[in-house]
Amino acid sequence: MTFPAAQFAGSAGRYRGSTLLELMMYIAIVALVLTAATSFAFEFALTRAKTLALEEAGRNARFAISRIATEVREASDINIGASTFGSNPGTLSIATVVGANDPTVFSVSGTTLNVKQGAGAVLPLTSPKVQVSEFIVTNLSTTGKTKIFRIHLRLISTNPSALQTFDADYTFETTAQVQKADGFSI
Repeated sequence: MTFPAAQFAGSAGRYRGSTLLELMMYIAIVALVLTAATSFAFEFALTRAKTLALEEAGRNARFAISRIATEVREASDINIGASTFGSNPGTLSIATVVGANDPTVFSVSGTTLNVKQGAGAVLPLTSPKVQVSEFIVTNLSTTGKTKIFRIHLRLISTNPSALQTFDADYTFETTAQVQKADGFSI
């Protein structure tokens, strides 16, 4: 069977390759996909950094507040004269049952919340990755009865790049009561 030459001549002209317009469309589609992928990767990295900063500030705040509240609950009394109430930065000095830990003092030095127990060394309660911007202790005690204190702690993550995206700010408040001298204990 033979085919006329005219049939092949017309079909060979149709399949000679892609045009310049098709090539430009392919390049535009590839550029759009690469731009979207790069943007997604950049946003993912920023979100991860923000999440890590929030986790660090939250973890430090929860640990510090928990430690202070526990020490106040287990204290035998509050050293009113050695404490600073209602101002920033505050100081909380508590009397403890264990003589080696008496007094236990919570205070801010620079941007770090510290604890000092008795004659021991000053130990940081917060990591260098966060800064204490507020530490306020408020005396809510009732004369002759309960000894209750509100502890307000605000931590900000350190941000060496100064990008607002990496800022993390946590404020925690709790109240703690000296249970050994609350006027209700037996």
